[in-house]
Amino acid sequence: MSSVERAYPEEPTLPPEPIEFTTRPLAAAARLWCGATTFFFAAFVFAYVYLRSLDVNHGWIIGKNVSPSGGLGLAVMGLILLSAVLWRIGYVRRDDTISTGTVAIVLAVVAVVLQFVEYTTLGFGPASGGYASVFIGWTITYILAAICGIYWIETQVATLWRASKREVSDNEEAVMRAGVEASSFFWAYFAAIGVLTFVILYLV
Repeated sequence: MSSVERAYPEEPTLPPEPIEFTTRPLAAAARLWCGATTFFFAAFVFAYVYLRSLDVNHGWIIGKNVSPSGGLGLAVMGLILLSAVLWRIGYVRRDDTISTGTVAIVLAVVAVVLQFVEYTTLGFGPASGGYASVFIGWTITYILAAICGIYWIETQVATLWRASKREVSDNEEAVMRAGVEASSFFWAYFAAIGVLTFVILYLV
């Protein structure tokens, strides 16, 4: 053995990393992201309850026509909820993941469009009292978060579509399924927050 070989021994061959080291963190990250989302939107729930209960100087509603369209609000909430149901079904039914994911994306995009359409019909702005400011802030941040969620779903569907054109290993398949599970879990939770948003802002 030469001096060079003694100075630089051959590196040991390491076994491959268990697939669980990739799939489990994806599931955990989705749950943690749901928790972070909860705390974020809890701020709007607190603002709603706090401002409405105090109603300092009768500033909860200032002016007239401070009432959003219930029909458009219901449509936005319903489309996102249906999108979440379809995407979760897509996770359970592997053969239908790409098709249901595509439909889920379309429904969610329509919901985003309808939300912006609703803004054009409002007869008030964020300065029209406490309710108006909470409504504008809550719905804008919710719909922006929805756009991020749509992008997440789209990346999963695109990955599965590309993988359907070639042979994939069992490990790669497991990672893709873990990504679909994580995104569908978050999207279902996000839709539940949308139901709460509709109830508070339109019905309470």
